[in-house]
Amino acid sequence: MIAAVTPPEPLLREFLAILDEEIGLQEAALRHLAALADAVAARQDGAVERLLAEADASHQRWTALGENRRAVRRRLAEALLCAPDEVTLSRLAGALPAPYGRAVADRRLRISAAAEQVRRQHLRTAVLVIEGARLSRSLLAGLAPGAAPPGTYGAAGRRPWAPPGGLVDMRS
Repeated sequence: MIAAVTPPEPLLREFLAILDEEIGLQEAALRHLAALADAVAARQDGAVERLLAEADASHQRWTALGENRRAVRRRLAEALLCAPDEVTLSRLAGALPAPYGRAVADRRLRISAAAEQVRRQHLRTAVLVIEGARLSRSLLAGLAPGAAPPGTYGAAGRRPWAPPGGLVDMRS
């Protein structure tokens, strides 16, 4: 249980800054995923490669942020005389004095909303990539005779389809 002790203001400001950074990273991830989906849809291979490289760099920033957040959380737990796993945003929002409690509650809502938006955009981008790969496999199978036939879908379910002899004679 969180004690009725107020942590030092510099520590609270540092924690709020970390939460703001997390919100910023989530908003950047949302923009990044949208740009990736646009680049995939527009078949801009160079842009896709660049965005994937940026995703690797972003992962490093997320890792550093997580380490900082855990360190500040431990220091908050010490100041509040509780275990680090008890220092959650919802508990902090209720336990801290008014300006800080409201600030934590606000950031908690913003983090949750941003995480949900990122999850949705991630799903849209993943579906786009999967459908692009499926279409490519279907086209390749239709072009090369003897390859596994692509599937078509209709009211009766999935049916294999292959042109008689392939769309292109690969032997010429």
